[in-house]
Amino acid sequence: MDNVQPLVSIIMPAYNAEATLEESIKSVLAQTLQDWELIIAVDAATDGTLAIALGWQNKDSRIRVIFEEVNQGVAGIRNLAMAQASGKYIAFLDSDDLWLPEKLSMQLSFMSESGARVCYSAYRRFDKQGPLNIVMPPDRVDYPRLLRGNVIGNLTGVVERSLVDGIWFERVGHEDYLFWLKVLARAGVAYRVPGNAPIAEYRVAENSLSANKVRNMRWQWHIYRKELELPLAQSLYFMASYVILAFYKRAGLRSLFFSVKPGGK
Repeated sequence: MDNVQPLVSIIMPAYNAEATLEESIKSVLAQTLQDWELIIAVDAATDGTLAIALGWQNKDSRIRVIFEEVNQGVAGIRNLAMAQASGKYIAFLDSDDLWLPEKLSMQLSFMSESGARVCYSAYRRFDKQGPLNIVMPPDRVDYPRLLRGNVIGNLTGVVERSLVDGIWFERVGHEDYLFWLKVLARAGVAYRVPGNAPIAEYRVAENSLSANKVRNMRWQWHIYRKELELPLAQSLYFMASYVILAFYKRAGLRSLFFSVKPGGK
């Protein structure tokens, strides 16, 4: 695939991920859609992450490794990888998460047939004991609905690369959420790939950034008030919606489809 533009560029940040990186890479290699490039961005790792990534780069020309000696954080390292992406589409997979084999083919076929520029899917949450629950997002989401809380699992998101020109991840804690808000502000709407079965798996680690609920709420409030500069009343409304959505997401309830309209501007 040298000098040939891949259909999709996969962005994989990796920091001290030697325990999970290989499994994540293998889930990419197992994709039924094989027209991709995998950019593994190793962020100042101090364990065997770089050696594992380079080993796979030597085995498959579609895998490319970026190494930064100074820690960039997940937002910064993703941006460096995105700047080198050459595919028509961009997808994201962290170095501890997994894709099921049909993931890319299902999403890219749907986007080609429907004209959708942004696509996401259901995914399964799991930990070292096994499966936890399935997160089932709504079949479509626009910018106003996304303000109530993030329903786009980053490991499931696929977006046209041309759509994200000039859009980058920012170091705001919930960098995934702010990124997808910016994408939908430009795209208008995103769609879930048809079907209810999960096609990706999100690993819940004991030291996961998503484990601290109070900190997460502070991050969310910062996005509403500082990044988006929403009025206080709107921020309070969306904050309440965020808390409810987070509960349903972790509980795996179908009520994730809830719809509440604000009572005024």
